[in-house]
Amino acid sequence: MSDQKLKVGIIGGGGIVRAHLPRLKERSELVEVAAISDVNAEAARQTAEEYSIPHHATDYNEWLNEVDAVVIGVPTHLHASIGIDCANAGKHIFMEKPMTRTMQQTEDLLAAVEKSGVQMQVGFVRRFDTEWMKWRELILENKIGRPVSWRHSTAGYGAPSLWFNQEEQGGGPFIDGCIHNI
Repeated sequence: MSDQKLKVGIIGGGGIVRAHLPRLKERSELVEVAAISDVNAEAARQTAEEYSIPHHATDYNEWLNEVDAVVIGVPTHLHASIGIDCANAGKHIFMEKPMTRTMQQTEDLLAAVEKSGVQMQVGFVRRFDTEWMKWRELILENKIGRPVSWRHSTAGYGAPSLWFNQEEQGGGPFIDGCIHNI
């Protein structure tokens, strides 16, 4: 492995990126969070200040050529276009779920990733929740039998963002939330 740190840029200055930034900072021997952007200049500035990120802007294109990889944590309807921009610029991508809103967007994004040769990962942050892992363990140990139906109820904190429930932006709870379960 090279002695050089992976330079990461953050696209999105609030919400989910605040879950990723502490983990990236914990890996400071390998990762340098070099820049952040948000369309809300104040959100970009505040998050940059809070996490000691040296460069902030309202447009990720201002710093995209200065990083090796990006974390995309913006509303779902922006994933495809930003992901394609980043892939075309040769940047590795960590993108929040869901990858996109439509199959066509997914196909376009994956084509750009394949053409550029970058790596892309979609963040399913609940994949290893302790309650889900326990459920898996009980199934594998034959303690609860083979599930036929699963009813799951969960809640988060605070009101969802306005874009979350709009069909053309987030797709609502089914597209943006149930993807954890499905």
